[in-house]
Amino acid sequence: MLNSKESKAKLFLGYLCILLILFLFLYPLSFVLATSLKTQVAFLQNSISFSFIPTFDNYINAWNKAALGKYILNSILYTSVGTFLSLLFSMLMSFPIARDYIKHANFLYFVMMSAMFLPNGLIPLFQMFLNMNLYNTRLAYIISILNIGGFATMFLTSYIRGIPKDLDEAANIDGCGYFRFFFTVVIPLSKPAISSLGILTAIPIWNDITNSIIFLSDDNKFPISKGLYSFSGLYNINYPELMAALVIVSIPLIIPYAICQKYIVGGLVAGSVKM
Repeated sequence: MLNSKESKAKLFLGYLCILLILFLFLYPLSFVLATSLKTQVAFLQNSISFSFIPTFDNYINAWNKAALGKYILNSILYTSVGTFLSLLFSMLMSFPIARDYIKHANFLYFVMMSAMFLPNGLIPLFQMFLNMNLYNTRLAYIISILNIGGFATMFLTSYIRGIPKDLDEAANIDGCGYFRFFFTVVIPLSKPAISSLGILTAIPIWNDITNSIIFLSDDNKFPISKGLYSFSGLYNINYPELMAALVIVSIPLIIPYAICQKYIVGGLVAGSVKM
């Protein structure tokens, strides 16, 4: 009888913790969506109220006021190219390290892991771009946002180590070359890990503001994060329009996440087990 009461109490506390966590995650999202559908007057009267007459004018005004279309296209370009190159270079580094095809593979693995704890060298990178006449170019910005080494290499190396090495020997016997085996066998088998890492790489690139301010000066080349500054005034901020803009700029990340959700969860679980 006592054990039954204890189990019910633990179950109740478990559900209570889950509800609390859900509230902490869902309330900010609900607040953003609700505010984006309010008028400025309704927001100033009661910012936390969910009782109001919805309007979609904020989305139209936000799109036109901040020229979000131009910035979104720039962010899609930077995010897609930056994520693709980051994943490609990380895979090219992780595979030989995982298979010990190069000397001192464990030492290189340790160096890559150490890169996670080192700050970005913005000043030398900025000076290098100036000397190479690459400042204020899309190429310079894409180079600055590449996520190579560190967590990416550690995650992919741990995942590839779980792929049977017998496949390498079988491919070698059949005359399959290194790069052919890499692109036709290793990459397809690593699809869950690549999908997970792709989302984890794309999100900080999409949200980046620091590198865009440092390495870009042309307004036509700025990403979407810079466009959100259009809503900040000297004395006031139109929060309903700002929240509408936040909803708009979140959609391009939500769609691929929803499509690749199965691979993302599977890759994270498999990667954590193999690590």
